Amino acid sequence: MKLDIARRSDVGCVRGQNEDALHVNARKQMFIIADGMGGHNAGEVASAVACKVISESLNGRQVRYEDTPAALEQAVRTAHEEIHQQARDNPDYEGMGTTVEVLWLRNQTAYWAHVGDSRIYLYRDTRLDQLTEDHSLVNDYLKRGMMSEEQARSTPLRNVILQALGTADELEVETGSFDCKAGDLLLLCSDGLTDVVLDDDIQQILAGSPSLETAADNAVEHAKQAGGPDNISLILIRLS
Repeated sequence: MKLDIARRSDVGCVRGQNEDALHVNARKQMFIIADGMGGHNAGEVASAVACKVISESLNGRQVRYEDTPAALEQAVRTAHEEIHQQARDNPDYEGMGTTVEVLWLRNQTAYWAHVGDSRIYLYRDTRLDQLTEDHSLVNDYLKRGMMSEEQARSTPLRNVILQALGTADELEVETGSFDCKAGDLLLLCSDGLTDVVLDDDIQQILAGSPSLETAADNAVEHAKQAGGPDNISLILIRLS
């Protein structure tokens, strides 16, 4: 598969620092996005550790195609333990954590692993589908019928996540895969985008932008025009 790739990571309009981290390995066709949290710059540390440990874990071994989901899960769990260990070793890092999205394209198949409320989307044939499920209190309330979509967009509970590397007692790693098609467009993004830009608007941005670079710029700009309350990070990958 040939890939066209665009990436952005913007501090946004409110935060003083960027705690998101990205990893792009075009040769390996591996992509990671992590959204860190924690005081004393610890969120920045956690997201960087996640990208480093996961990429090194997967690059440092031979993985059969059929073993890819298990390898992804193990790499994420290794990063989870490393973040825990660094927090134990350094009091300034206590309580740090990060979401993570990992996408690995292998043999015409897209494999992914997910923890938290960052997201992976597939844009195919003018339709945008969210592949991952938010590990968040708001999503839990939505599934239980305890909150409407309109309430979910404005509640102060939006930032409460139920799963994150470094903080979860029992880490649940969601994995999945699908067969790729030429023309597929994949989006990995932090919630700094999706908290303020609706899926319908993201779909319109992808459909109406003449290039991936323009689409990436437009997505960030939409989030900033909506207030940019959080760091905004994304990776766009078009397959051909």
